[in-house]
Amino acid sequence: MSIPPETASVILPIQGERLSLTGRSTSLDDTVAAYEKSLNSAEWQGEILLVPDGRNAVAACRRLESALDCVRACPAVSGWGGAVCAGLRASRGDLLCYTNYERTSSAALDEMLAFARRNPSLVLRANRRTRASVIQRIGSLLFNLECRALLGIAAWDVNGTPKVFPRSFSHLLDLTRQDDLIDAEFSAVCERWGYPVVEIPIDARLSRDLDSRPDYYAALRMYLGVPGVRRQVRRAA
Repeated sequence: MSIPPETASVILPIQGERLSLTGRSTSLDDTVAAYEKSLNSAEWQGEILLVPDGRNAVAACRRLESALDCVRACPAVSGWGGAVCAGLRASRGDLLCYTNYERTSSAALDEMLAFARRNPSLVLRANRRTRASVIQRIGSLLFNLECRALLGIAAWDVNGTPKVFPRSFSHLLDLTRQDDLIDAEFSAVCERWGYPVVEIPIDARLSRDLDSRPDYYAALRMYLGVPGVRRQVRRAA
């Protein structure tokens, strides 16, 4: 029987350009403080790793590190995937989690970590029940169908976060993508090595000012990048 994890590392990539928008820094402060309170109330021996994506986020991360006991600020990197990889390398917990803090409430994070504590031999992937627009829902469906066809990923929300897994699933510590396709790599690695994955439905927070403006160029890069993820995972195996 698996032993429930005692410690948790929560990795938060912090994008500098988004912090520059009105109210973003305040939202980060409030969310990280809520995460710390949630970890403490659930009696986790936890750490929150803030990984600045770009230099603009460094000051905010260091400020929170000095203000909150369980927060650690990592060196600045570039890209969502780069931030996730850096956080995984710096993590010390038995249970590892990474998520988009702007779309993950403390209640959703607490739900995922509690489920992981009861089921320490599973990979958990959030399945977001909310999308901001019809265009984004269609785009997400097409991307997930592409991942099913090319990567064999049986998922309806490959990019959903939080993602939570035990440190013993060591191949997930060796992710390499520096871009947004790290979530596809994550799921492909789980399929390749037979890690059992459960999707947990959550209500994702919506950010009206950002989620209402689809980035078509970024979406195209992701669609075109999936075959590269397949080649990459096959070479690593």
